[in-house]
Amino acid sequence: MNSIWSRHGDEIKQLRDQGYTLQQLADKFGCTKERMRQLLKKYRGTTKVPMLSEHTAVKALRCDGKALRELRAEGLLNPIRINNFVYYTEEEIEKARKLLEKYCKACGKPVSRKKTLCSECFKEHGRNFRRELYKRKIGGEVRGYKRL
Repeated sequence: MNSIWSRHGDEIKQLRDQGYTLQQLADKFGCTKERMRQLLKKYRGTTKVPMLSEHTAVKALRCDGKALRELRAEGLLNPIRINNFVYYTEEEIEKARKLLEKYCKACGKPVSRKKTLCSECFKEHGRNFRRELYKRKIGGEVRGYKRL
């Protein structure tokens, strides 16, 4: 039975990290749930899936829960649901971190969540940046200021 781990160890680790249950892994690789638990315990050191609850994920990402729920509703994140609880794997957390990052609209450098321009671009463009963006979009002069 140890040959299961030697042949499929990497795949078992990957599937377990994605949230597969012990029973699902056992069915897939043709052994019992208990044997799969023993193999994970022996070769990985733990049988637990490295997941974060939604509350912990919000703290780790330093965002509000609404942003995370919106990403989930749009189908950009696929967390694991157990009963009525939502859990995120490390891969999902990294994916969310990339989706939540904001960049300077002028130069593309990362900025904090509330800003649209980095400090250098703000000094250069100042408060007229939205107006300049709008001019570029329509390709001409703007008589009145319009929101983007």
